[in-house]
Amino acid sequence: MPENKGRVLYVGGFELPDRNAAAHRVLNNAKILKMLGYDVVFCGVDNEITAFSSTPNDVFGFESYPLPYPKSTKQWVKQMCDISAYTEILEKYPDIKFIFAYNLHALPLARLLRLAKKKGIRLISDCTEWYEHKFSIQPTKFIKWLDTLLCMCGYHKKCDGMIAISNYLRDYYQKHIKSIIVLPPLVDLSDEKYSGEKRENKTTTLVYSGSPAASKEALGEVVKCLNKFKNLNFKLRVVGVTRERFVEIYGIEPNDQKIDFLGRVSHIEALTEVKKADYSVIIRPRTRVTMAGFPTKFAEAISCGTAVIANDTSDLSSYLRDNKNGYIVSLEDLEKDLYEIISSGEKPLVENDTFDYKNWVLNFEEFINNL
Repeated sequence: MPENKGRVLYVGGFELPDRNAAAHRVLNNAKILKMLGYDVVFCGVDNEITAFSSTPNDVFGFESYPLPYPKSTKQWVKQMCDISAYTEILEKYPDIKFIFAYNLHALPLARLLRLAKKKGIRLISDCTEWYEHKFSIQPTKFIKWLDTLLCMCGYHKKCDGMIAISNYLRDYYQKHIKSIIVLPPLVDLSDEKYSGEKRENKTTTLVYSGSPAASKEALGEVVKCLNKFKNLNFKLRVVGVTRERFVEIYGIEPNDQKIDFLGRVSHIEALTEVKKADYSVIIRPRTRVTMAGFPTKFAEAISCGTAVIANDTSDLSSYLRDNKNGYIVSLEDLEKDLYEIISSGEKPLVENDTFDYKNWVLNFEEFINNL
């Protein structure tokens, strides 16, 4: 066992154990911290509770003090201002050495910065997104615009360190923050959901797994191309959205003979679909949102041994190698690229340990030591 080095308080809008992508990220980061000798205490959110409790839950051996997920405007405003739960946890555990703040709103981040400085605790931002909220005088939109502006252009720069999910974020903050590590979404390959052998499909099978939005996912362009491939033998299985909702978002009628919609399913069921597929399809417009973020479904697909078809957004080109673990395609030539991949019948064998958290421990240790 490593020497006990104290505690880390990990706070933010993650819903443990596996109810959103944020939960998977912070949990695997915590496993690294545990290997390095730190006890981790979580304070995320929970959609199924109505009040904060001073008694912790156990989540895979970690103590967790979730806040109730806000369900009204009043509750949202309170969460965007209040840090009383964080203060209570800090009082309970005097050996907390670091606070890791996952995509916190501006006001709680500002208040935590002041509190951490007062207590001699180093505050680390875990930054995974940069949304493009446009200025508006409409109150809700104005608050979102101001919150994003204050966080991304102000308070993040005052943190002692940053876990950036992409090189885009690192490049922006490296002049302001002394210690930054670029850490993609990680997985635990020892988890049963990643076990099992890949099966061979007679029909080339593609999968999309996620919650599509027209501004962030070009799933409509994918379906538009696939609708034209009348003579190709393939299947696309869409996980996370119904056919009706897809049509509502993109205004495109899919070919029902070759495209199946499964709607929302559990995370394990979604991974099962990804594991059964020959390719996971991740096509996104190239915007600040997609360049600053990193799709969790990319790391999960590779970890399932499934090749990925993606265009060049975020840091994907650093991990994706043509005919090794998938293909980089062009959004401008998407129809041509997809046709060539499907018609070739190639099904690359994927080395699946790239995103296993155990392979990132030394990088993380160096980051911690540089703080």
